[in-house]
Amino acid sequence: MSSRADHLAALQALAPTEWRGYLAEHSGLPGPRANLELAQAVADAASAAQIAEFIAAEDEFIALCGAIGLGRVLAAGDDPQVEAELRMLAADPRWRVREGVAMALQRVGDADRERLWLLAERWTGAAATPTSCCCGPWWPGSPSRVW
Repeated sequence: MSSRADHLAALQALAPTEWRGYLAEHSGLPGPRANLELAQAVADAASAAQIAEFIAAEDEFIALCGAIGLGRVLAAGDDPQVEAELRMLAADPRWRVREGVAMALQRVGDADRERLWLLAERWTGAAATPTSCCCGPWWPGSPSRVW
C-alpha cells in the first residue's frame, strides 16, 4: 500500500485530466476498504475546480475525495458556500461520501477547534456527521465544550 506522500507525489506528476484514471486504479474499490490515504492526498492537492467536479461525481470514491477537499478549503477560511456544500453532502445517501464529510470536518478541527464546535452547533440535528468528526483517536485530549 502506498502512503499519502507517495500518492501526493504521483498526483502532482499527473495532468489533472489523468487523475480520475489514477483514482480508479488505486481507490481500493470495489473491495471492503477505500484507499483513505489516497483520498487524503487528493484532498491535499486538488484545485478548487477539481474539488467542485469531484463532489458532483457519481463515483462514490471520487465524491469522497471531493468532500475531504472541501474540508481543506473550509479549514483555510470561512466560506458559507463551502459549509453549505459540506452540510448537503452530510446527507448524501452514499456512506463513503458522508465519511468524507466527517474527515473534512476533522480538518477544520485540526485548524481551529473552536470553529469546529461552532459549526457543529449550527449543524445539530442535520446529521450525525458533526459529532462523529470529533470522536476519533486523532482528537487530542478532550473537548473544551460539551453540548
